[in-house]
Amino acid sequence: MIRYIIWDAGGTLFDTYPSVVHAFLLTLDDLGVEETVSQDWVDSLARTSIGHCAQVLAETFKLDSDVLYARFRDEYDQIPAEEQTLFPGVTELCEYILASGGMNFIATHRWRSSLIQLLETHQIRHYFEDFVTKDAGYPRKPDPASLNVIIDRHNLARSSVLAIGDREIDILAGQAAGICTCYFGTEVDVAGADCKVTTLSQLLEILKQDEEKNCP
Repeated sequence: MIRYIIWDAGGTLFDTYPSVVHAFLLTLDDLGVEETVSQDWVDSLARTSIGHCAQVLAETFKLDSDVLYARFRDEYDQIPAEEQTLFPGVTELCEYILASGGMNFIATHRWRSSLIQLLETHQIRHYFEDFVTKDAGYPRKPDPASLNVIIDRHNLARSSVLAIGDREIDILAGQAAGICTCYFGTEVDVAGADCKVTTLSQLLEILKQDEEKNCP
């Protein structure tokens, strides 16, 4: 039975991509890019990683990647946490896990201060037992280090742990950690995730129906 969920944050708990795209577009405008840049293209780049998006944009428009990234961070940090909304179904799924005697965790590439601001703004910090953020210095996903730290720190049975995320690197990290995985998004083929959902309510129903199973 799945009793523990290790969540990704941006794009999984919180709908952060509209704000990320907006910040990148503002940055390009600030740096003098006069071309019309497709929001969908920037979104697709950002869903691979923020660093990847910054690098591709810098190469495309002949900009300094470090300057672009720094300006992006300045723009993004000005966007209120209230505008980066909580995905529907988060609270219900977190409450189900807690009611089942389990725990919720977060493994994210975000800085700790940014994560806490989002959690407290949306009043869900109390659902999470622990989290590992960028500040801890562990390798980025798909390296499983951040997941393994949580598992080892709390002595979790790997057969009862599910990692959920919106990117392939989240799934690859979960697989490398030897735990179940769930892809949350619309991509068709994502590294063989154990389950794929487009809404968190779908995952909740899967877990309720498969309470005797270790993986959905």
